[in-house]
Amino acid sequence: ISQSMASNGKVIVVGTQSGVVLTSEDQGKNWKRTALGNTSLVDMTVCGTLGFLAIDHYHKVWSADAEGKNWKSVALEMPRTPLAVTCDKQGGWWVTGINSVISGSADQGKTWKTTDFGEDTQIVDEKNGIALGEFGLAALTEDGGATWTKGPKLPGDFYAYAAIFASRNEGWVSGLAGQMLHTRDGGKTWNKQNNAAQTT
Repeated sequence: ISQSMASNGKVIVVGTQSGVVLTSEDQGKNWKRTALGNTSLVDMTVCGTLGFLAIDHYHKVWSADAEGKNWKSVALEMPRTPLAVTCDKQGGWWVTGINSVISGSADQGKTWKTTDFGEDTQIVDEKNGIALGEFGLAALTEDGGATWTKGPKLPGDFYAYAAIFASRNEGWVSGLAGQMLHTRDGGKTWNKQNNAAQTT
């Protein structure tokens, strides 16, 4: 069962529930299998030229090179149930999980700093440390994750599925049933946006 997928434009990488990574160098025509053992990769992202990053349900963070090869893992103590992973432009790793736990590492997982908001958060965006979660929760950092503060809630107890920011101020968030919100001020205010496809 495929649970996560990422692509850097040259390689597609898929993480499975059964501890296998699938990679394709030809847009999905052919696939190679790499068995990682007792893992369940629940989310994956691309870290620019540094390669791929994935989180394992069994408390590990996995990294690979830009070709989707040479996978290695480091232990992850918190959050106890990791849900999303991303990396920032300085090479830092960020993992979010249940109970609004955000863990960040500036040294490829050797050390971690953890912030716990005590609510359910699922999404973290690499730029400016914007974290979004259930019931409209928004948390912001302006110092690369050294400190986090709760920002204004997203309207209507919005449940964020995914977020993308084109700049420090402008971003979009998708949610249940294809709902879309847009901000032009770094998450201080949000406006509903039409989504003709009605998909997330």
